[in-house]
Amino acid sequence: GSLELPAARKDEHLMRAILDNTINAHFELPEGAERYGAFLDEVVASTGALAARWQSVGFVHGVLNTDNCSVHGLTIDYGPFAFLEAFDPNFTPNSSDSTRRYAFGAQANIMAENCARLAMALEPLLGPDLQANIARASEGFAASFYDAWQGELRRKLGLAEFDEERDDALSVGLFTLMARARADHTNTWRLLADVDSSMSPAEALEAIRPAFGAHGLEPVALESDGDDESQDPAALLEDAGRLWMAQYLERLREDAMPDGERVAMMHAASPKYVPRNHLMQAAITAAENDDTGPLERLMEVMLRPYDEQPDAEAQGFASPTPREQLRPGVVMLS
Repeated sequence: GSLELPAARKDEHLMRAILDNTINAHFELPEGAERYGAFLDEVVASTGALAARWQSVGFVHGVLNTDNCSVHGLTIDYGPFAFLEAFDPNFTPNSSDSTRRYAFGAQANIMAENCARLAMALEPLLGPDLQANIARASEGFAASFYDAWQGELRRKLGLAEFDEERDDALSVGLFTLMARARADHTNTWRLLADVDSSMSPAEALEAIRPAFGAHGLEPVALESDGDDESQDPAALLEDAGRLWMAQYLERLREDAMPDGERVAMMHAASPKYVPRNHLMQAAITAAENDDTGPLERLMEVMLRPYDEQPDAEAQGFASPTPREQLRPGVVMLS
């Protein structure tokens, strides 16, 4: 966003000054004609990896304007953000985003668009071929994002290798199952590590069932189910769940990673604790009444989100948000 201002003003001197200062202070790039192109490539690559990490842990930024994106590939401008509760790709924590422009499922596309806009802003320094500059940013983002995203999925699924065609479909199948079950995003992925390759599909489904409808939400039918209203969403969920688990168990047996190694990798990829909306709101409310204890405890737990922390679990830090408390963003920010 900072580089779009001099671009809009056609102030190449200011743009060059901003960019040179940024590169000299924060990047290790050689002098020369390709310096600014190399800067774009690094920013695009780190942005793609960041977007993949967001999707992996269910983080929804909420306001992805270009001025809310960092050239360092860091998350900045925490406004009405949230972590997914019941899985919904159309979820946005921003109550003013009626078009769902910044919804969870749209984040990667928006970040790719922002990278393209950076390339457009840098046209005076990159060269006059605007379409080539945009393509450079778009293709670079796609390569970085999908490489990082598939790595995240491999670890979350507990696989030694990622078979792009087969495991992409396996991942989509799980996301579809979560949407059907109105499953808690964080807990589904965490519980998946409890699935053992020796289980039957029915037994494996039971391992992740605690995440289904965890907010008091009922299963739903999907568009792919057709228009037959006589179909029972709960029955469809059972059939879909056992079918997906059969495919997943077969994949685990083929992959043959030792169980202990697989579980450790999955736990390191899928947090047990995320700062859920109701936890943050409770901490804010208490702090407003001069009690910072809940805030301090919340911060203590969130410093180790991948660890089991039995005391924190007993205190409800891993529990899904009660249905009546499901709402966009942190209330005071949205």
